[in-house]
Amino acid sequence: MIRGIDVSQHNGELDVAKIKQSGVSFIIIRTSYGMYYEDQQFRRTVAKCEVQKMPYGFYHYSYARNLKEAEQEVAGMLASIAGKHPSYPVYIDMEDSDYWKKNNGNPSNEVYQEICEYFCKRVEEAGYYAGIYANLDWLKNRLRSPRLDRFDKWVAQWSAACTYDLPYGMWQYSSNGKVNGSSLRTDMNYALIDYPSLIHPLQKEETYLKIGDMVNVIVNRSYDGVPLIEAVLHHTYPVIEIGNDRVVLGGGLNTAFHIHDICKQDTSPTLSNQIRVTDRVRVVEGALDIEGKALASFVYQQIYEVMEISGDRVVIGQNGMVTAAVHMRDLRVS
Repeated sequence: MIRGIDVSQHNGELDVAKIKQSGVSFIIIRTSYGMYYEDQQFRRTVAKCEVQKMPYGFYHYSYARNLKEAEQEVAGMLASIAGKHPSYPVYIDMEDSDYWKKNNGNPSNEVYQEICEYFCKRVEEAGYYAGIYANLDWLKNRLRSPRLDRFDKWVAQWSAACTYDLPYGMWQYSSNGKVNGSSLRTDMNYALIDYPSLIHPLQKEETYLKIGDMVNVIVNRSYDGVPLIEAVLHHTYPVIEIGNDRVVLGGGLNTAFHIHDICKQDTSPTLSNQIRVTDRVRVVEGALDIEGKALASFVYQQIYEVMEISGDRVVIGQNGMVTAAVHMRDLRVS
């Protein structure tokens, strides 16, 4: 069996190099939850896994109670993972650990099965390997259906053995593991399948960045933790030096950054060509609203829909509710 962990923002900022040195062979990363809230550590963790050549997969915690809500969830998740290369499955996390579903409609087993099937089919259509995560009780009772048999299962059963009586590929055996580089309590897993060989191996020669790439700074803080002026977020810079997690940017900046605090420049010719109404976008960290006022800190951690564009002024929001009006230059297509 292959030892791995699953993580979310609750594990804090990870040191993937230390995690890999501790004998962990893969990480399943939470992308998001509900309709649609991106995990605050998702992008950083993916970038760190890319740097360390750590195999990874994804999971989305679903709050969907019907197919319409499931459609919103899977569309958001697929937008977030576009361009990523997981060598482990992309899972829907189907459970009700906070009893929200029970207290808000309490869907039938058939509806939950329909949601899982829809999610997995959409994931497969997007070119990924789909799977379902749930605890033993849910898998044996609420999600037991021939329509779900063909999808891989990730069983949560915190015990000395997994007693699920149908085929499964992953077993979460503890929620209280200790792994150097992660939080004190970390979910521990065993994979019974060599997923990278089944899906596609990580390419040894592949690198996340190379010298000469043009990048944007997404966190205005240097590698050494020194705060930088907000203006650095609004320009692109060439990569002039790479060393593991440390990347030096030129173009007059000549400053080192953590690799997860920068992103490759979109090659589209202009922002006006990149961003359109209904696009899903993120706000650059440190950006102000159109009137120069500060935004709440949570704004930088979530994904929004473009509701209106007028020149440089872009109105963004979620579920039809306006969040803010910002400059187009302060948005990145997600």
